[in-house]
Amino acid sequence: MKAVAKELIRFTKKHSHAGFLGSMSVLLIGLVWFNFHYDFEDSVIDSYTGSWLKGLWMFLYEGIPYLITAGLLAVFGLKKDWVTNPGFWIHFAVGFGILAFDRSWYIWPIVKDYFDPEEVRFIYKNISSAKSLVSAVLPLTIIYLLLEKRSEREYYGLNFKGFIAKPYFGILAVALIFIFIGGFFGDLQNYYPRYLKSGGEAFAMSVVIPQWQAVGIYEFFYGLDFISTEMIFRGFLVLGMSRYLGPYVVYPMVVSYCVLHFGKPLTEAVSSIFGGYILGIIALYHRNIWGGIIIHVGVAWGMEIIGYLHRIL
Repeated sequence: MKAVAKELIRFTKKHSHAGFLGSMSVLLIGLVWFNFHYDFEDSVIDSYTGSWLKGLWMFLYEGIPYLITAGLLAVFGLKKDWVTNPGFWIHFAVGFGILAFDRSWYIWPIVKDYFDPEEVRFIYKNISSAKSLVSAVLPLTIIYLLLEKRSEREYYGLNFKGFIAKPYFGILAVALIFIFIGGFFGDLQNYYPRYLKSGGEAFAMSVVIPQWQAVGIYEFFYGLDFISTEMIFRGFLVLGMSRYLGPYVVYPMVVSYCVLHFGKPLTEAVSSIFGGYILGIIALYHRNIWGGIIIHVGVAWGMEIIGYLHRIL
């Protein structure tokens, strides 16, 4: 854990620029204010659910802030050769195309007629959590196998070479302290645990299983969703794009990662900036995303547990 802390400090000292960070902060404040003031994602973008237009919205919604941040790197002279590099634009289109598809693929019409009314919502929620393995992880893996040189393959961080899990559990333990504190914020209390909005109680009664088993099923599939999140944001947008943006690749990813959380509580969206920054640096230095998966899934389950505790106590 100390080694990771030193890496975070070293990166911050070496790759910080006051003008750039100030401009990026203004961009983030503007994005957060705009979305939560106008409820833009939930009220506007989600109104296109089921239409191909939502995919276009998501591509622009996630991609434009990324390009603006990369543009700021060029403006301040930190990294500007990406502008004329066709590889950057191809990878950008592919990565954000996959992300847009993953965020807009609506499977409710596919499943709603195949299950009993008491069970369908719960099943839909679990399939929605797992579908990213098909809509994001699978296409990214195929693209990687087609495009990357065999001798240099890292599988967007899915390799286990040199991976040691212990430091990440230490980081997770520290993160859980902040999660406990954050659990007292009203917006998080109203949002978690997500299981309560999954239809799990009706499902358990319908198939005659104990409530705790339904909770276990839901939380398992809920955790799967964060594997694809790490592969897209830390695997593709950090490890995959680092060839074009160098170590500064972390910053555009952080901005798009914050946008990813705009459908969640404000407290979580703001904290994702710092979480994305830390996980991005870890992925960049260690060339794998398993540490990020441990931390991300652990934090997600931690939020669920804190949500349950607040309901009980």
